[in-house]
Amino acid sequence: MNLTAKAIILIIILMFPIFVLHTYSHRESIQTLETEIDRANSHRLSYYLHHIETTIDQVSFFAGILMNDSDVSYFAAHYPTETGYDRHAILKTIEEKMRLFSSSFSNKWSNRIAIYFPPSQTAVSSHPGVDYDEEQLRGKLSQQWSYATINTNNIERNVLTRVFTKPNYKPDNAFESPFLIEITLFADNISTLLDTFKTEGINDPFYYHNKSQYILNNSADQAIVSEIMKHLPNTNQAEKLVVQVAGKTYGVYTQPSSRMDWVLVDYVPLEDIMSPLTKSKTLFDYSIALLMIIGIVAACLLYYYVQIPIRIMSRGVSKFRQGKYSTRLLTTNRDFSLLFQSFNEMTSEIQRLIEKVYMEEIRYKEAVMKQLQSQINPHFLYNCFAFIVSMAKLNNNHTIVAMGHSLADYYKYSTRNEQLVTNVREELDFVKNYLDIMNLQLDKFDYNLQVDPVMMDQKIPRLLIQPLIENAIVHGLEPKLGRGNLWITGVSLGTDNMIIVEDDGVGASQEEIEALNKSTGSLDKINGTGIGLWNVHQRLFHYFGPHSRLEIEASPLGGLRVKMVWKNQL
Repeated sequence: MNLTAKAIILIIILMFPIFVLHTYSHRESIQTLETEIDRANSHRLSYYLHHIETTIDQVSFFAGILMNDSDVSYFAAHYPTETGYDRHAILKTIEEKMRLFSSSFSNKWSNRIAIYFPPSQTAVSSHPGVDYDEEQLRGKLSQQWSYATINTNNIERNVLTRVFTKPNYKPDNAFESPFLIEITLFADNISTLLDTFKTEGINDPFYYHNKSQYILNNSADQAIVSEIMKHLPNTNQAEKLVVQVAGKTYGVYTQPSSRMDWVLVDYVPLEDIMSPLTKSKTLFDYSIALLMIIGIVAACLLYYYVQIPIRIMSRGVSKFRQGKYSTRLLTTNRDFSLLFQSFNEMTSEIQRLIEKVYMEEIRYKEAVMKQLQSQINPHFLYNCFAFIVSMAKLNNNHTIVAMGHSLADYYKYSTRNEQLVTNVREELDFVKNYLDIMNLQLDKFDYNLQVDPVMMDQKIPRLLIQPLIENAIVHGLEPKLGRGNLWITGVSLGTDNMIIVEDDGVGASQEEIEALNKSTGSLDKINGTGIGLWNVHQRLFHYFGPHSRLEIEASPLGGLRVKMVWKNQL
């Protein structure tokens, strides 16, 4: 571990206990504040809900009074069908009483009271526009408050409504009752009450039954409320939730009503409440960070003026060890300039000596390539001349001319010793000349040559493919009875190139093929059978390196298949 690292670690060790202590104190403060917020919100929700339930209780009390009102009971019992002044008078009396009850609500909530008399199908209301509609009334029969939309003065308004019956009547036999009382509370009342609750803090309360039935305050954020409603639990217990909406964290508090199947919900932005503590924590963190930065800068100055020059020297030695002999060191540090200069002079001299040895090795490889190239079978020339002499005795001048042209092109290419490298296109033209010469002599095989066009400009040693062709003809096709076939195929496989020479000649046994593969892959020179293949493998190895290879295997057509593989040179 260097000196700079030790200094930085020491600074961290000194600052760590302070940071941990402050983090613990901050967490305890956050927990205490959250507890107080939870308690305050729970009490506030209970207080708000009490206002709503008090009104509900008052409504239920008024419904009970009307249930026992003598005028209502008298009309239901004595005037089911009669008409006249008395009927109209008692209805007016009942209507006046309902208006009195409607206006006597302690919190001045907008409401509507209606009494329905099923026997006479009569309706009386504290507000005009209420008719007896049994089908509509049947949909409202319930022992709970229901949420609905009504039309008053051509205006659609949301309401909470409930139909009260005498104790011995239930929703299934409610229309057997002498009368039914419907009390309607307009949702605007609760929205106004929620507005009053909202002015007491940064909260945003709403009254919730389900995702389609809820009452908002008049300035509620609909988008936030919609997201919060997705997370509300189905429970009759007071709950506290933490919800993420649009990247902000909200504390959501619920208080179920014991009078209605509704829940009073309130939410507060926790981040805004916690912001003073968060800012204090952030300021402390910045202070700690600043002190650490000052200490690290001091350590970095030591690192820059001492550690970096030493590291540059170490990396330079490592690169030199990896074979990058042109590595030189540069520095503006005057204290290390003499050391760097000495290193550069030493590496320069070593590079010069290595390059000298490398050039000697290249010249040696060229000499080996020329020596291997000179080992191509000289008996081929003798056979050609013998063939020409035979054709001359037979006066077959056309064949002699064809042989002469092919032989001239063949040796024009093969005797250019000043160039050790050619491309695949020129090598294939040379192979065609050789095949034409052998066909003139033997006249017992056909050949097919297909090479991927992208390989044509690939550089290869001269006279690399011809020995494979010669081996296939001499050892495979020539001993075969009847005509044979020879296929020369070239395939480009990304970074690899492959030349395949395949014949349908007499072939060889598996033991002979294994012996050929073993002798061909040997680095020691061999004599006798397989010297041509060994020669090709050696030239591949010297030119393309150890990733090149020569593979010999049995062909499904009966002869041999020889694969010559090498990688593209960069």
